[in-house]
Amino acid sequence: MPSESLRLKIQLLIDPLKKDLLLKESNYTNFWYCLDTNKLELVEQLKKDICLKIFISNLTDYRSLSIQIDNFEVPSFETTQIFRDNDTIQISLKTASHLKNKKPHLEADLTELVKDKTIQIVKPFEAALIGTSMVKHLDPNKIFENKKSFFKSISGGRISDIQEFIKKREGFFNDCQFICLTCGSNDCDSYNDIQTTIQKCLDLATYLHSKYPKGILIFNELIPRLKTKYIDLDFLKLVVPCQVVKHDEFEDKSKLENLLMDGVHINPINGVPIYIQDIKKCMDSGN
Repeated sequence: MPSESLRLKIQLLIDPLKKDLLLKESNYTNFWYCLDTNKLELVEQLKKDICLKIFISNLTDYRSLSIQIDNFEVPSFETTQIFRDNDTIQISLKTASHLKNKKPHLEADLTELVKDKTIQIVKPFEAALIGTSMVKHLDPNKIFENKKSFFKSISGGRISDIQEFIKKREGFFNDCQFICLTCGSNDCDSYNDIQTTIQKCLDLATYLHSKYPKGILIFNELIPRLKTKYIDLDFLKLVVPCQVVKHDEFEDKSKLENLLMDGVHINPINGVPIYIQDIKKCMDSGN
């Protein structure tokens, strides 16, 4: 049985004057690569394999490589299936301190370019959970059971950051039945007034509905942190078809210290199970 794989376009970001010092062959700066999705730790696998195939032996270590997609660096511990078929991946060196002034001796075995293989397109994402670091401890598979789920939390993210991220990865969500979002608290904590935050929420909801009309949009009510402004998101249902999740337990400020681990982020032990259950109840009721 053939292994599942992704066809990735690799762009190596490298100083043209130094590529002869680093690469086995100069045309390794732009080529197709086949990533085996049956293996674990895809980011580490990609780094190791690329390092072995294109760099002169012993010149650089795969841990000095940085992988980016649409200007977002993909961390080595990324658990989301972030790579998609026909993606363009940028790879760069984090440091050039190990470079020599002249080209090192080439060892034997200049392997040929990575060739295209028969590609089996992977199953598209069926649900997405995107938000600020408020949701960084959530497991989307506990919300969208038996569905391939996309997950991304953006630390310090405002509504505009969430919208920009989605726009840059629009193809991820074309087949999503559910798109669940948690955002707005960082906008309320900033110098923005409430009306500005409301307008940004409206803009995001309108954009998502126009782009993904078949997907069910789910917005989580803002949790009144220990120190924050607060707005009710029910008004979104008057503008676009969507569900707004109520988090009643979190609205009792006497309980927030137990439910939030630092007055801001949801406590993974006490708060996350309640937060997830609220979302599932809303989905089941259709409200």
